[in-house]
Amino acid sequence: MNRFCILLLMSAFCLSANAQTAPYTGPTIMPYGKVDMADLEMKSCDFEPNANAEVLFDKASVSWGGGLIYTRHQRIKIFTEQGKSQANFKLQYISYNDFDKITSIEAETINLNNGEPQFFKLDKKDFYTQKTDIATKTIAFSFPNVQPGSIIEVKYTLYGLFVDSFPDWYFQSTIPTRYSEFKNSLPETYYFKRLEKVDQPYVINTDNDKALANIPSFTDEPFMGARKDNLQHINFQLASVLNSRQELTEFGNTWDQIAKEEARNPNFGQQAIHHLAHEGEILDKAKAIKDTTQKMIFLFNQVKNTMKWNETDEAYTRVGTQEAWNKKIGNSTEINLILYHLLDRAGIKVFPMKVSTRENGKVYPGFPSVFAFNKTVVYKPGADGFCLLDATGKYNEYNTIPANLLNSMGFYVDLDAEKGDVTFLSYTPPVRKMVSINAEIKPNGEMNGTAHINSYGYNRISAIEKYKAIGDKKFMEYLQDGDNTLNVSSLKFENMDVDSLPLLQVVDFKHTLAGTDGDYIYFSPNLFTGLHTNEFLNNSRHTDIDFGYNNAYVINGVYKLPAGYKVDALPKSKSMNMPDNSITFKRITAEEDGMVSLRFTIVFKKSVFFKENYISFHDFFKKMHEMLDEQVVLKKI
Repeated sequence: MNRFCILLLMSAFCLSANAQTAPYTGPTIMPYGKVDMADLEMKSCDFEPNANAEVLFDKASVSWGGGLIYTRHQRIKIFTEQGKSQANFKLQYISYNDFDKITSIEAETINLNNGEPQFFKLDKKDFYTQKTDIATKTIAFSFPNVQPGSIIEVKYTLYGLFVDSFPDWYFQSTIPTRYSEFKNSLPETYYFKRLEKVDQPYVINTDNDKALANIPSFTDEPFMGARKDNLQHINFQLASVLNSRQELTEFGNTWDQIAKEEARNPNFGQQAIHHLAHEGEILDKAKAIKDTTQKMIFLFNQVKNTMKWNETDEAYTRVGTQEAWNKKIGNSTEINLILYHLLDRAGIKVFPMKVSTRENGKVYPGFPSVFAFNKTVVYKPGADGFCLLDATGKYNEYNTIPANLLNSMGFYVDLDAEKGDVTFLSYTPPVRKMVSINAEIKPNGEMNGTAHINSYGYNRISAIEKYKAIGDKKFMEYLQDGDNTLNVSSLKFENMDVDSLPLLQVVDFKHTLAGTDGDYIYFSPNLFTGLHTNEFLNNSRHTDIDFGYNNAYVINGVYKLPAGYKVDALPKSKSMNMPDNSITFKRITAEEDGMVSLRFTIVFKKSVFFKENYISFHDFFKKMHEMLDEQVVLKKI
């Protein structure tokens, strides 16, 4: 493979804006310690006037000197009191086996004092190095004397042992950026492929130098994917190295190449063959089970109930499977490689699978990269589908893909054949939640009743995890969904320990109906649904919506009317669909013998909605919530 092929490998993934260059004559980079008076006097961001702070410039350069040398210089202008939070800095780097080192760092605050710049430099004692975890360290510091109008700047150099430490570059952040530049000065013998996500024209655009100007701030949106996937950025990955003899060595340009490397990796594939203490006793019990599925369930539960997850997702082992097994605690890869080992020894055909959690970001099948993953699970293919086993979650089920892995790619590795491939992880059947309410309305405007909430699949797991995390009292408050007129008086669970049955919550409640005036009583049937708040009120959207899985809601309510009242207004039976039928909504209402009944059915037929189609999605959700919240009106006779 020649250099031309390598550089064009990812061209299909680069947005059309990448080929454009926009003229730019504004400010760019200044030397450290030299400040422009116009910047000190500036009161607001030119292109985002309401911003609390602005990155004036952010520049990084990468070169080689016996290791990777990464130098970054960043300058930020503070506009408001809220913007002062930018003065708390953290620099994180990989410290494991001295993989990376920050070799120099300087920082200062610049204020305007009587028309002259005043500098407040940080001393060495102002930088605090903290061990974040076994693999990383953080240097934390705060800029002194920061006030609205201040400029803060930091410059540091990071030394990496290996060229594959080459960093990704993020042009965008939570505050606007006036100018952002990345410069690659590595020798041409190192070839990198790039995955570019850029939504505006470059002001510098060469093979080695990239720059953007006037980059808007990024704000999190409900149900978006990982932030880093949505920021304007470039991912770099080492593709090949040309040595002095003009011999080309490739690095992970195909999934099979990566699989071969991972199978031989001492912190991944080689860990799967290590013998575990007393494993024979467990395997003897497993082999006595004739049914393959039941055998798999036995070993899955054995590891899940024996091992404690240290709450760390990592793509490789740290202490190794043997030590983790002996101590009964490990990271996600250690625990699930232990599970893989036992299943494999029991004669069940499975593969270790590298995955990326929702928080870690997406995996692009056309951009093979081992660095895209942050966790390992166990993959069992089958003629009628596949199982994905993750023994780190105490409420995970053997036949359910963990929710935080959905709508992404998993990379399975055949350790024996040293081959592998990616597969899409999704769950398409609608996951049900059923709410049945039986209530009586009193003449004084009080509603007393009982709700039965049946949660299936992911909704079941989510409810159990939340309850276990926050406890009885706070979970009852959670069920009230921010409505201070609704009071949950008792809560009872059924089937919490039976995976095959839905979780049943029996809720006794009292509801003070707002607006009651003696002549009229008003009530909304939207109770205990989790749909009390519309999270898509904004008229525009910058990120795709990812619910993870398809939901199906069935909400039934039967309400006994108070003596001396009749129905004055009852919402009409009605149905509506999204233009592509991806969401359907139906409301059926009836009145008979002093009772009012309402039934809502909402079915999601897909879980990902693209930002380009947000207008129709926004309009549908607005109408749906209006119909959910439409009130029943009772009038005194």
